[in-house]
Amino acid sequence: MTNTKRPRKIHRRTTVTGMSQSAFAGSAMMSAPGNTPPGQVPPQEAFSMVVDGYSGRGVVVQKGSTIRVTNLRGTQVGDMFALLESNPEEVLDTARTRLVTRRLFPEVGQQFVSNQYRPLLTFLADTSLGLHDTLYATCDQGLHDLLGAGTDHANCQDNFLGAVKALGLNAISVPGPVNLFQNTPVTSSGTLKALPSPAKPGDYVEFRAEETIYFVLTACSVDVGSDINGGESTPLQIDVTPG
Repeated sequence: MTNTKRPRKIHRRTTVTGMSQSAFAGSAMMSAPGNTPPGQVPPQEAFSMVVDGYSGRGVVVQKGSTIRVTNLRGTQVGDMFALLESNPEEVLDTARTRLVTRRLFPEVGQQFVSNQYRPLLTFLADTSLGLHDTLYATCDQGLHDLLGAGTDHANCQDNFLGAVKALGLNAISVPGPVNLFQNTPVTSSGTLKALPSPAKPGDYVEFRAEETIYFVLTACSVDVGSDINGGESTPLQIDVTPG
């Protein structure tokens, strides 16, 4: 792929009560029907939401529902997280998932397990080339600084924290993500490459929620120093269908 020079626009964070303004504005749980008794999860309704570039969003997804993540413009990586609704400290754990599946990279048919080895998601379908990652951490401010994007760049760590805060959670740490559509293969020498995502506009992946979860997705913000997103962060779409 030929690299072309393009004007660089730094997507800065604006701090609002300790988190990214873009994350706060873009992280909204879909409102559920009213009159739900306290402590009960309302019935799942079908809905769609767009996760804008450089942002993150989260939503409660009930057990048995299908989640589709669509790459709207292509070449965009999405950091996916799942937290058990009844105990948000139990989270999708990529290291334990690799231990159970004995795979570095996800494939259709496998499950993603929690830090308690509980299946949270099952990988149902994939219309992309099947390139996804479970090795890389979320991008954060330190990484963007190392990549030359400055010290105030939008990033997936802040956007995750903003998304869960909008869901009423106070997370301190950020779990390892499943990096959807990310093209970072392991070479024969054991090193990792970071290549542009080959995902095309309209490519999607689908998962089934095996438990009622908080589902969080951030649009990877890397746009300087690596071309994994094609040079800019662009929107992804979440569609949830009741089981």
